[in-house]
Amino acid sequence: MKHPSTWCLSKDEVMAARNESLNMVDFSEKSEAFLWGLQRLTANKMLEKKAYFKSILKKESEQQNS
Repeated sequence: MKHPSTWCLSKDEVMAARNESLNMVDFSEKSEAFLWGLQRLTANKMLEKKAYFKSILKKESEQQNS
């Protein structure tokens, strides 16, 4: 399980999303691709956070049941 410090987007992840968007031709497509890339990365971070808390809750409930 990843440590909570990995939940924030790193500069490298933001730059990768930006570079991905630079391949687009017009400005509106570029900005849309950049925002979409950031949303995708952020959603992945939220899933990691959810899984982390679920694992903690599961461990706690197992300890209480034993």
